[in-house]
Amino acid sequence: PQAPTARVCAGGAIVTMAAPPLGDAMWLEDGRIAALGFEQEVRAAAGPDVEVIDLEGTTLMPGLIEPHTHPLASAALGSAIDVSGFTHDSPEAVREALEEGVAGFAPQPWLIAFGWDPVMMPDLEPPTLAELDALSPDKPLVILEQMMHEAYANSAALEAAGITRDTPDPPGASFGHDEDGEPNGVIHELGALNLVLAAMPPVPPALSELLLRWQYGAYARAGFTTIGVLGPVGRVDDPIGMMRSLGADSSVPVRAVIYGLPKHLDADSVPDDAVDSRVILRGVKFWMDGSPYTGGAAFAEPYEDSELVRDRLGLPPGHLGPLNYEPDAFTEAIEPFHRAGYRVAVHTQGERAIDRALDAIEDLLSRRPWADHRHRHEHNALITSEQIARAKELGVELSFFVDHIYYYGHQLPNLVGDRAERYMPLGSALAAGHRSTIHTDNPATPVGPFRAMRTTLLRTPRSGGEPLG
Repeated sequence: PQAPTARVCAGGAIVTMAAPPLGDAMWLEDGRIAALGFEQEVRAAAGPDVEVIDLEGTTLMPGLIEPHTHPLASAALGSAIDVSGFTHDSPEAVREALEEGVAGFAPQPWLIAFGWDPVMMPDLEPPTLAELDALSPDKPLVILEQMMHEAYANSAALEAAGITRDTPDPPGASFGHDEDGEPNGVIHELGALNLVLAAMPPVPPALSELLLRWQYGAYARAGFTTIGVLGPVGRVDDPIGMMRSLGADSSVPVRAVIYGLPKHLDADSVPDDAVDSRVILRGVKFWMDGSPYTGGAAFAEPYEDSELVRDRLGLPPGHLGPLNYEPDAFTEAIEPFHRAGYRVAVHTQGERAIDRALDAIEDLLSRRPWADHRHRHEHNALITSEQIARAKELGVELSFFVDHIYYYGHQLPNLVGDRAERYMPLGSALAAGHRSTIHTDNPATPVGPFRAMRTTLLRTPRSGGEPLG
């Protein structure tokens, strides 16, 4: 049946973000708030035939915003083999799940496992190419690390993607090799991973749309009404077009604000200027460095010389993560988007990555001023107080991936030593005048806004112990 177009909610707490609250009843008309006030007066204004929803003592509050997520990747990985440290408590459990998943029914031509996490689970040994080939001799198999900045591929996947000993490493990424120079199945960072996944047959559009609808439902159940799509990564030919198509359906429960990948955008066009649309193309997304948990973060000082770094991550003493762009190349890459009015969002974890992105933005603003550009830095693991102040002066917004504290806080001292005390320094950003946001970067960590809020306030790892910073 057609849902009523007018209703009054009463009988519980209504959070209006005002002090004192504006009343205990809300009148909704055609999906919009018509009035807030006290129940008797609101019901009288709405009329005798309006539907009344009894909140039964619960709380009605504004919808939440997830400023940084990847719905297409989350939707696709929802059907992958789960080997995550979030759901498994031992290497034996992970390997058993992998064996069962490979042996089970898989309608797709490739096998994908997701969630491999040697940082969360320190006893988890990386699979060898021989082990991967024994698991799946003929069908391509790729195991994605939890943050999706590292992966392991069997011989069938490498062959399908055309990866050989002579394949050049993409900028800021690499393929592992054995002592004879042959590919060993290890894939470092997104540039190399994308070359492999590009060979995977695309999912039928109807299935992709169905999976995306389910993922939108997961956001809505968590309390989100708006999501920021910070790079629509996924095996879809026209991801922005698919999201626009879904946005035309009023039954889709969230609206999407998209920061497209450069390959998805025409810098000669302009971003959407509508603020009330269900799908808004607002900006462009770049990666300046990689994940702290694969050695990809471009820190100012080397990774800690610890067993985790040496033996688990396989990083040599003094390792510094690479930068994905030379200074002039990055300025050249973002300039046409800045000129066209796109907000530029940059993945920056380490201080060197943050400096390089800030340098480029400062250069552009000096030549092409834009008072309210709202360019963004995403994640900001070890951003310094000086960089926070510089970002504020330049008008660069900061969004923090605080789940690093919750899920990996027990390992951060082994990764960055005493620098763990200033990891994800959201309080410092707020004190400097930023209106910063927090995100969960799903599927890197599970959808969970209240977990992220709690972690921002308490800064305590899931495993327990003292707060970090």
